[in-house]
Amino acid sequence: MPTVVAALKAWSGVVALSWATAGFAASAGTASPTLPQLAPGTTAAKLPSIELLHEQPTLAGTCGGSAFDVNTFINVTTVASADVKVSAPGVGTIEQFTDETGTNIGPYNAVYPTFHILPSGGGLPPNTKITLTVTTYTGPNRTGSVSFESTIVFDCTTGKVLHAGPADVVEAIPALSPVALAAMTTLLALLGAAMLHPVRRRGPRR
Repeated sequence: MPTVVAALKAWSGVVALSWATAGFAASAGTASPTLPQLAPGTTAAKLPSIELLHEQPTLAGTCGGSAFDVNTFINVTTVASADVKVSAPGVGTIEQFTDETGTNIGPYNAVYPTFHILPSGGGLPPNTKITLTVTTYTGPNRTGSVSFESTIVFDCTTGKVLHAGPADVVEAIPALSPVALAAMTTLLALLGAAMLHPVRRRGPRR
């Protein structure tokens, strides 16, 4: 009988340790074992892109630093990744991680309502405005180039979204080299001087 009791205690310890390990190994971003049901794509036409949607039903009560899910629209291939950053005024970055979106769920083009944000240190005052930014990269592990950036700002007490919007990355505008800029400035100065000082016409010789 004592042997059986000892075995049961040992087994209970193993189960408890397994649960504790599972609790610490929380998944982040799209690394969730349950894939949301696919829905027809409607937004975020840019490929690759991860867009934070305005409708966010799970943000209330996050001042304490608990984990939460955000509602996103994801359009990625199998190689895209993302930099996920959570910040608060006066504190700075309170959580940041890389999500291997393409490896986890790609190719994907639909709403993804369970993009998981890891727990942070917490302890924020009520009604703190938390900023969440997801920057999408064309390659794995934040390599390649930035293709899309999306941000939401929300009240950590009420969960109300105060601002939401994608910031599509714009290509750099070509600029003149310093030499070309100096030449153009000189030419404009000469033209301006010529217009201010018209050439006097000489009368006919007698």
